[in-house]
Amino acid sequence: MIISRLSGGLGNQMFQAAAGVALARRLNQPLLCDARPLQLDASRNLGLNSFQFDAPILPHSAELTPSHTATALPPLKRGSLSFLLWTIRNRSRVLYVREKELAYHDVLNRLSSSEPRSIYLHGFWQSQQYFAWCGDEIRRLFSFREKPSMENEPARERIRSSKSIAIHVRRGDYVTNPKNRAIYATCSLDYYRRAIAYLVEQLGQEHVQAFVFSDDPDWVQNNLDIPIPKTVIRHNTDSPVEDLRLMSCCQHHVLANSTFSWWGAWLAFHPHQLVVAPRVWYHGRPRVDDSIVPPTWVRLD
Repeated sequence: MIISRLSGGLGNQMFQAAAGVALARRLNQPLLCDARPLQLDASRNLGLNSFQFDAPILPHSAELTPSHTATALPPLKRGSLSFLLWTIRNRSRVLYVREKELAYHDVLNRLSSSEPRSIYLHGFWQSQQYFAWCGDEIRRLFSFREKPSMENEPARERIRSSKSIAIHVRRGDYVTNPKNRAIYATCSLDYYRRAIAYLVEQLGQEHVQAFVFSDDPDWVQNNLDIPIPKTVIRHNTDSPVEDLRLMSCCQHHVLANSTFSWWGAWLAFHPHQLVVAPRVWYHGRPRVDDSIVPPTWVRLD
C-alpha cells in the first residue's frame, strides 16, 4: 500500500496526491491518503473531495476497509518519543519516505515493486516530474465533481469567449507573516506588468482579457494597472476550488509563486497555452525554483 500524507493548502494537497497516485500506479499498489495533519491547522481544509479523486482518504472517507484502518500510521509529530517508538515497532511493516528538500529528487523512482512493506510518503513533491508520465490520469482525477455554481457560470462563459489570461496575485500570509516573508519571494507589480507585456506581444490585444484571482482583491483593483481589460474575481472567497476551476478554463496564465496557480495552469492544458511564472519562488533556493516550473513555461524576474 502507498500512503500519501496530505498537508497545507489545496495546491499542496494536489501535489501530494498526484505523487501518491503515480507511485501507486507504477508499483501496482492501492493508495490511501492520510489527511490527519489537516486537523492540526484550523486554516486548512481537505480540498480533494471537490474532485473525481477516488482514493480513500483517512479519516474522511466512507470507503475505508479493514486493511486501511489496520495500516500502522505514524504519529503526526516527527521527533517526538512516540514517533521514535513507532519507527522501531513498525520498521518491518512501513517504509517511511521523507522528502529531504523541495527540489525534485529521484527517491520515489528508486522504490521497487519488490518492496514488501507499505510506503508512507511525507513531503510536498512539488514537481511534475513525479507524475508527468501519467498526466492524463492525474487530470481526470482532478476534474471537478460538481458543476460550477450559478454565480460562476457567467464568468466561465466570458473566459471561454475571449483570449483569456488568468492572473494570480498572492499576498495574504506572504506579506503579513514575517516567517513566510523570509521564505517566499513576493511577486512585484513590475513582474506582472512585464508578464502581461510579454503575453500581449505574443497574442496581440484584440479580444484579450485578464481575469485576476487574489486573496487581496481590493489591493489588486487599486494597484495592478495593465493595458488590457481586467476583471477581478471577488465572489469565491470561501470557495477556492471555484477560483481554480475558472483559472483552469483560461487559455493563458500569469502565475504567482504559488502551487494554487501552478495547478490552475497545469490543469488548463490549452493547445496553444502560454504560461508565465516567476523565476524566484523561494529565497535562496534556486534548485527548487528550477524544479517546480515545467520547461515549457516562461520564467521572468
